[in-house]
Amino acid sequence: MHVTLICPDAGKRELLRSFSGSICAMTRAESIDIADSGAVPDDAAHALVSGVEVVVPLKELIDVEWRPSWTTSAHLWPNGTWN
Repeated sequence: MHVTLICPDAGKRELLRSFSGSICAMTRAESIDIADSGAVPDDAAHALVSGVEVVVPLKELIDVEWRPSWTTSAHLWPNGTWN
């Protein structure tokens, strides 16, 4: 998984760069891109944490071809019975 951190503060960016190896290890990210600005793609999740925008592309994490169980002939109802 590739993660982008967007942070306009130069001091915070430098601190993030100095800990990027540890951040990758703790989050299981393959790589981290640290930028001063950027756009968030439509297919990404993002959160603003302490002035740093964390952007994670979802297409690497979810199956966009997934079909819900109700498209099959049988499925499990909330009461625990099968159709």
